[in-house]
Amino acid sequence: GIVAGAGFAWSASSADEPPAPDLAALLDRHVFEPAGEPPLGAATLELANAYLPTSQGSRNGSALFYLLLFAGEDLAAPRFAGVTAESLEESVEILDRADGLLASARSGRSAGLSARELAWVSSLLRFACRLGRARLERGRDQPLAALPRRARKDLRRELEPRIDEHRALWLARSRPGGLEDSTRRLNRVRDLLT
Repeated sequence: GIVAGAGFAWSASSADEPPAPDLAALLDRHVFEPAGEPPLGAATLELANAYLPTSQGSRNGSALFYLLLFAGEDLAAPRFAGVTAESLEESVEILDRADGLLASARSGRSAGLSARELAWVSSLLRFACRLGRARLERGRDQPLAALPRRARKDLRRELEPRIDEHRALWLARSRPGGLEDSTRRLNRVRDLLT
């Protein structure tokens, strides 16, 4: 969005028929490589598209995000209409491609902060897919608490290190303000899995 906005500001008429820029190359040139990161643009774009298979035209979030933010709701709510076993599998395939790009971008170099952040995003989206599949198997109209105890325990064990990593990544780039609020959202999911 920032790249497109800058281009349209430079040449407003280009908004009439926007060119198809190589966004991955632009991200690498202007965002990642100047900071000493490996080329991460293509992985970023894959991660940005991971929600698409589950999308039902939501404007302020995605079904993968909602699986975490509204973990207490049953999946019969309209916001989860696009969540199916097939759509979640398609999202996982996109995440697999992103992880492959991240792995090749990081090979031979130490993982910089941006690479760690993108790997965290991928792992949390993958967790959301796993949570969604487990919930679908139990039944769309069933609450999270209806998952078998063992499944909830396994999911909780998978989420906990992601919460710790969230804290570390947040503090590496941002002020502490907002950290507790965002962490509370993840902790709520963890607590629902108890």
